[in-house]
Amino acid sequence: MMSVTRVSILFLGLVAILILGTWGWTELANAVYRSNAGDAVVALMIYGVSSLVFAVVAGYTFIVLWFRNDDLG
Repeated sequence: MMSVTRVSILFLGLVAILILGTWGWTELANAVYRSNAGDAVVALMIYGVSSLVFAVVAGYTFIVLWFRNDDLG
C-alpha cells in the first residue's frame, strides 16, 4: 500500500500539472485564435496540446508509482 506522503506527492503534482497545463493551453489557444490561423491549425493545437497533457500526466503517474516499487524509494 502506498504511504500518505507518496499519495500526497502524486496528488499535488497532478494538481500542479492541471493548473499549469490549463494556463499554458489557454495562452496557446488565445495566440492561435488571434493569429487568424486556419481550422486545421486550431484543431492540431487543441488535439496536440491535449495529447501532451495526457502524456505528461501518464508519465508523472508512472514515475511516482515506479519509485514506489523501487528498493531506494
